[in-house]
Amino acid sequence: MCSGGCSRCIGVTLYPLVLISIICNIVLFFPGWDVKYAKHGEITQEVRYMGGLVGGGLMVLIPAIYLNLTSQQGSGNRCEMFLSILFAAMGVAGGLYSFIVAVLGLDNGPLCKYGGIWTTPFKNSNSTYLADYSWWENCTEPKNVVQFNIGLFFTLLVTSCLQVLLCAIQMINGLFGCLFGACNKAKQEGFQLKVTQQSCFTAVSFHSDNMCTGKCSRCIAVALYPLALISIICNIVLFFPGGDVKYAKDGHITEEVKYMGGLVGGGLMVLLPALYIHLTAKQGCCGNRCGMFLSIAFAAVGVVGALYSLIVAVLGLQNGPLCKVLLIWLTPFKDRDQSYLTDSTWWGTCTEPKDIVQFNIGLFATLLATSCLQVVVCAIQMINGLFGCLCGTCMEKGPL
Repeated sequence: MCSGGCSRCIGVTLYPLVLISIICNIVLFFPGWDVKYAKHGEITQEVRYMGGLVGGGLMVLIPAIYLNLTSQQGSGNRCEMFLSILFAAMGVAGGLYSFIVAVLGLDNGPLCKYGGIWTTPFKNSNSTYLADYSWWENCTEPKNVVQFNIGLFFTLLVTSCLQVLLCAIQMINGLFGCLFGACNKAKQEGFQLKVTQQSCFTAVSFHSDNMCTGKCSRCIAVALYPLALISIICNIVLFFPGGDVKYAKDGHITEEVKYMGGLVGGGLMVLLPALYIHLTAKQGCCGNRCGMFLSIAFAAVGVVGALYSLIVAVLGLQNGPLCKVLLIWLTPFKDRDQSYLTDSTWWGTCTEPKDIVQFNIGLFATLLATSCLQVVVCAIQMINGLFGCLCGTCMEKGPL
């Protein structure tokens, strides 16, 4: 029973599931294998939620990559296994999002031409169309869109179930690895206690690779890189609502996007600490007590940056997007008593840019989740840096 080997197995298994999710979501944008429907915006609503691309894709791919890293020979210490629990939780969230979107896609049915009008004829039918093939002929265009929709959303449903299951298993596996070690080496060194006399106190030295502040720093830095990249990408994309540059040129950008929480806070202010923290894991570089002490300050900068990104994301979700209502550009959901997030009927208030509410919610929610992880990871490094400062980085196997 080896938690490190189990992490590798789970990571490798998640890769094809991620690929299937991404492919299914991309294909759903082209019903009847024709690009004209995507150009005209005649796409099923649930496809635009991008459950397979964002949920079962990106939010599961990053944990899969990290899980593979924790299983490499010479890696996979307790700190890494603890962080793998957080990443696996992110994968569970992504898998659940993909699952919910797939269920909605199957329940509501496809957008199609019905009696000469583009509509969703099977919505509110309690999914009875799934068992009654005679209803499928009501959709005259795109060709075979019902079968197309059912096949791909069902594939997404099954894939997301497997992703949730695997990531949940990794959360349990990570807990065992955190408590008992990853056992990546064939012969593990015993947990040895050696009392050594030092200047002011008696230090307890640990001859185990499973508890090492230097290696924990490397693990934290590697975890921060993709999170910083996600934050930067989300903030940049938010400048182009509807995938069109004209709104940025005309200044029709949501106010919270201009605060650049993802670029500055979750991006630059987290990326710089990640680079320095990585250096503390290198012997002969910053991997000493002084380096670990400075890593506490850098990690604190990361916490501040992530908190800034978190606050901006919360404001972006709370106030809603800037959009055109009739002929006026305004923020229609700001200062309302009821939240627009739970009532999708309000979303039609925004006529331009197209699907701006979903666009805004998806990216700011991703920023929110990413910044939460960044705060947790940087806070862990502050604690890890304190131990490294007091006890050393244990880069060598001798006494600290």
